[in-house]
Amino acid sequence: MPHQKITQALVDGLSFQDSGTHWVHDTDLAGFNLSVGRRTKTYNAAGEAGGRFIRVKIGCADLTKANEAGAVARDILLPEIRRGVDPRAKQLGDDDRTQT
Repeated sequence: MPHQKITQALVDGLSFQDSGTHWVHDTDLAGFNLSVGRRTKTYNAAGEAGGRFIRVKIGCADLTKANEAGAVARDILLPEIRRGVDPRAKQLGDDDRTQT
């Protein structure tokens, strides 16, 4: 699992993988990483919340720029994970609940 600064130039230059998934971990932002598979490149935020390792998908590299994904990880997802909150668990408000 290499550690490199995740930049748009790096993402654009990485080739898709024939087998397995290749992970690149950002050197500047712990918990921000990029997975490169056969057909997709995906930005993720990862860490430990509540004693469990979690990984949250930020977006696909063909739709999201590296600096945008890094900002979402830095400003939103990683702080929540560090507080022990799983960002994948959405709280339902009154408007989200269906009435029966």
